[in-house]
Amino acid sequence: MANAFNRFILADGWRNATVMVTGLLDSSDVTIEPFIDLEDFLNNDNAAGELVGLRVDRIQYSMSAGSGLEVQLWWEMAPTAGADRLITAIAGQGHDKYRKFGGLIPPLDEVGYIGDIEFTTSGFPRTTGPTGFTVTLELVKLYR
Repeated sequence: MANAFNRFILADGWRNATVMVTGLLDSSDVTIEPFIDLEDFLNNDNAAGELVGLRVDRIQYSMSAGSGLEVQLWWEMAPTAGADRLITAIAGQGHDKYRKFGGLIPPLDEVGYIGDIEFTTSGFPRTTGPTGFTVTLELVKLYR
């Protein structure tokens, strides 16, 4: 069996979106580009302008217990801009709330910013057998 992933857009409003990804790793760490593609959202506020990014307000996550798996979320940058920009790294189980502090804002004004969110994993394998994870992001659409 190979690594398997599913992505679900749970909500796609003109302002807010919620996306969940589930994964089952049985062979290696992964890089998925993009995890969230701006083009996947169809219910946008065209009067507000072009959808250019997503603010992260909340992350809920769960990795297989004792797996040592870590998921890193990244804002995608063009190859000419250098490395992608790290949003956060998560492991274990929990949720992180950023709304109260204005959310995690993408680097909208950096040259080479694309707008998609990517993810990578590290720490596979520390246990025997497959390692599963679920990550849910609550997002706010940003327009220009």
